[in-house]
Amino acid sequence: MSARPLVRDAIIRVCALFVNRCGDFKVYAEYAAAYLRLLQELPARKDMLASLEAANSSKEQHCSYESRMIKPVQRVVQYPLLLRAIQSCCDQDTLQAKQNQHRLSVPAKKMVQVEVALQKMQTLAEYVNEMQRVHEQYASHIDILRRQNETFFREKGLRIDVRDLVLFAHVQWLNAEKSMQEYVIFVFQTLILLLPRIIRRDCKVCSKWMRLLPINEVQVEDNRKDEPVLTIMHTRTTERTGSQEVTYHIACCQLSLKQQLVRSIRKASSNFSFNKETRRPLSGSSQSDGGYGSDPVKERKNS
Repeated sequence: MSARPLVRDAIIRVCALFVNRCGDFKVYAEYAAAYLRLLQELPARKDMLASLEAANSSKEQHCSYESRMIKPVQRVVQYPLLLRAIQSCCDQDTLQAKQNQHRLSVPAKKMVQVEVALQKMQTLAEYVNEMQRVHEQYASHIDILRRQNETFFREKGLRIDVRDLVLFAHVQWLNAEKSMQEYVIFVFQTLILLLPRIIRRDCKVCSKWMRLLPINEVQVEDNRKDEPVLTIMHTRTTERTGSQEVTYHIACCQLSLKQQLVRSIRKASSNFSFNKETRRPLSGSSQSDGGYGSDPVKERKNS
């Protein structure tokens, strides 16, 4: 059906809301991870379990704590369904790409595509799933690193927080020992973290093999354009040893992942320098379009 002016204006505003506030919706990733932790801990917390069950005086399933707590997790999947329903009620003229996507915050001037909002929400759902995986596998290790390096982070003006995660991926550190080349790289807003994949089975390897690289002390080179290989150079200066440079040769499972990794590091470095110069506070959540996780086996099958 053809959208009348009022309906068309409502569609514009709804889509603009999804597009412009997409970064705020990433709080769902934190909630979903906390929800999973709660389910894991509840069996051992009899007092908490009893309190939650007692709160459901009606004993109806839809009033149970499980039903209420799962709703925000389910909502992430329902946003794309809502936008698809809106899309099905619009004629094709309404969906034409006539607008400048950089001016989506002014919906009255340009037509906002439902497809743009739909793509954002689908990316959000994928991001939430990936961040749940990060929380499950690595959040405890990241918390340990934060506590162990609290003074270092404060002196350098750094912060390691899953909410600041821009990108993570499975990579190979080519110039490490052969038995320790399988790594996960995390690009945060203020630093890069290299964690050996074996850390999930053996926490003792953390302090010896992990690497923390302040984002303002690294440079990334992409000289081999047609290969999924990049170089990260970390230059640090101390009063005792002077300037030292360490080079990390990193191999990704796909060329596209390498390109995204290079862009993310450069963007984080640029943002850190800008925020430091203007003394702007760090955002509480990543403002990227979405986290990116790579499963080497899955990526190779798709390539």
